[in-house]
Amino acid sequence: LAQALWSEPAGGVWGCVALMLFEWLPCSACRRRIDPVLAASREQRAAGDDHFRKGEYADALTAYSKAISSQPKDAVTWLRRSAVYERLEDWQQALRDSTRAVQLDGGQPRSVCAKATVLRRLGKTTDALSECARGLEEHAKSRELLRLRSELEEEVSREAKKHVEDRPLKENVASTAASSAKRRSMDIDYSKWANIEDSDDDRDGGKSSHVGGAEADSGKRVAGEPRPSQIDRLNFVEDMLQVCRGAGP
Repeated sequence: LAQALWSEPAGGVWGCVALMLFEWLPCSACRRRIDPVLAASREQRAAGDDHFRKGEYADALTAYSKAISSQPKDAVTWLRRSAVYERLEDWQQALRDSTRAVQLDGGQPRSVCAKATVLRRLGKTTDALSECARGLEEHAKSRELLRLRSELEEEVSREAKKHVEDRPLKENVASTAASSAKRRSMDIDYSKWANIEDSDDDRDGGKSSHVGGAEADSGKRVAGEPRPSQIDRLNFVEDMLQVCRGAGP
């Protein structure tokens, strides 16, 4: 029709108008003839949108993945698949797709917000705040980015305040644990020195120590037990010195 109007005498203007209308408002068959790959990609994306609205996330992933395989540089499809991964709480995959969307669309507010939100859910609040700051360098008046940045700043402030409040408690717990470990290291088994007499005179005289004229039962030796040698006594003194050194400041 456009070609016929163009060929008519004095019909060039109407032919031009017709061509413009066909370019702006093409039917689905015309779109497929113009770019079949692009048409297939858009159909798959539309199917993914429909599945997403119905909560059919597995089918939505399949449709969006097919659309991406046809048009891998379509940032919108990457962003929408990222939203599906968010619903499935697959944060690593959501971060990958949202990062790709940011790279493809030059850091548009919607994709930057999506990536920052995923980073926030991963516990990387500082990285999310940095992502918002980079987005605001290009889109300083974006309400989405300004609102998200405000929320992230408040969250970072709360985390810093909590860290300061918890620090003395952690230090106290660590100090208590160190003191307990030190006390345990000073515990000594004195049973191996049970046979050591109070003085060397007991070895010669066989006398026991007396307290107020009464025999001290603690000084008695069980019959048949060997007396400690001089080396045992020296080892005992050395062990006691080690204990004294460990108990010092």
